[in-house]
Parts: sequence; structure tokens; C-alpha cells
Amino acid sequence: MNTAAPSVEQMSPALRHTLQIVFRLILALCVVIAMPLAHGEWGESYPGEGQKASGMLLVFYLIGMCAAFVYFVIGTAAQILLRRRPPKASLILDLGLAVLLGLALAYGGVTAHYVG
Repeated sequence: MNTAAPSVEQMSPALRHTLQIVFRLILALCVVIAMPLAHGEWGESYPGEGQKASGMLLVFYLIGMCAAFVYFVIGTAAQILLRRRPPKASLILDLGLAVLLGLALAYGGVTAHYVG
């Protein structure tokens, strides 16, 4: 009797696609927090009141949400286009896109500069 978990190729397509979407959602959350987290840790501190600094962090979250939405749409389109390929191809593309967007947003958060 084989009690080992089924491999990705042996899963039903619906379950496999659901797991890929959940994985993509988790990566999208990482993309959302990349810019505010990087700015809070390594970026320039806000020179004025704390209330306005909170507003700037909110703007960074909104930028991250827009980037995560774009990431999710591109990842979903890529999953549809790559559905005949092995599931690894879609997962590698998801991970690569998330890392690319996360690094770009982190760079933007670290180099953000407040003007007057």
C-alpha cells in the first residue's frame, strides 16, 4: 500500500490550480509589504509630524497593492498560457515575478526622499 502524498502531476487539475492561486496570493502579500517595510527599516525618516509619516506609509501600501494586483493578473495570465507545461514552470514564473517586483518596490522604499 502506497501512503506517499501524490506528486503535483498526479493531482487533479482543479486542486493544482487552486494551490497555485493560493501560492500567488501569498506572494502578492509579500509584494504589498515590500515597499513600506523597506522604507520603515532602511529608508529616510520623515522630517515632520508623525501623522503625516503614517500617511506616507499608507501611500507606500497603496503602491504595493497596485503592484500586487498587476502581479496577480500577469501571473494568472501566465498560468493560463503555461497550463500545458509542467506546474514547475508556472511556479518558477510566479516566484521570479514576485522577487522582481518585491526588489523593485524595496528599492523604491529605501530611496524614497521627502521634499520640503
